[in-house]
Amino acid sequence: GQPIETKLSRNSDPLTGHKAAVKTQKKLVGLHKTFFETLANCESPATAQEVAADAVPIDGSMPVQSAISKRESIRKRAKELVDRGLIREVFSRTCLVTGNDSMTYEVVIQ
Repeated sequence: GQPIETKLSRNSDPLTGHKAAVKTQKKLVGLHKTFFETLANCESPATAQEVAADAVPIDGSMPVQSAISKRESIRKRAKELVDRGLIREVFSRTCLVTGNDSMTYEVVIQ
């Protein structure tokens, strides 16, 4: 697939801002890909928190706080992927991770 582009800096930003944006853009492409591929492997619609938990298990492979931080970064990509038409909102239900009522997502078949 093609990388997902997100505008990360204004044209008026100094060169350092643009350099930081390029570095961030590379990271975002990876986070979008992680969210999308993890969701694609789910057997049924999943919440953003469930997708993030599947993508980054807390299994001792990294410090717990690092895993939680990475999960949060992945979780935040859901709306961006919806906006790009790659995934869609399906229905709301109780999230298996948080216990809160949350929207579920599924990959759009293209």
